Amino acid sequence: LSPDELHTIMQELAEILDCMQSYSNPWGTRICGVDRKDIYSGHVPDWHINACNDECSFYATLLQAAQAQDEEGRAMLEKAKKMPTLFPHDIVFTHGDLWYHNIMADQGHISSIVDWEWVGWLPEYWEYTSILWWTGIQMPWALQLASLPGDK
Repeated sequence: LSPDELHTIMQELAEILDCMQSYSNPWGTRICGVDRKDIYSGHVPDWHINACNDECSFYATLLQAAQAQDEEGRAMLEKAKKMPTLFPHDIVFTHGDLWYHNIMADQGHISSIVDWEWVGWLPEYWEYTSILWWTGIQMPWALQLASLPGDK
C-alpha cells in the first residue's frame, strides 16, 4: 500500500470502529460474546472466559488467571491489581482481532473485515490491546492503530 492508501484505510477503519462502538450493549454492563455468552479471545486464559456481569468481575477474572513468570511480571501484576480505580470504561461492540490480515482492502479502500469469531461486548480499550497482544507497540500496525482519531 502507498502511504496515501494506508492513510485512507486508517481513516476508514476509524469510522468503522466509531460506528461499531456507538452501538448500545443490549445487556447493559455485561461483558460477553455477541450472543450474551462466554468470551473467546487470543488474550484470555485458554482462549476463553465466562461472561461477566460487569467490568469489576471481568477484571477480577482476568487477574485470577494471570501468572507472573519473573520479578518484572510480578511487579506488573501488582500494578494491575490497582487498576480497578480506573473504571468504568464503556462496554462496546468489539471485533477483537483487527490484525491487518483480517482487514481486506481493494484499490486503497477497506472492502471487508473478516474473522469475527472473537466479537463481543468488551471494555472500550479491548480492540487496541488485542492488537498489542500479538504485535507489541513497536510493530507498524500497532503504531498505526494508536494514531487513529478517537482511539480510546
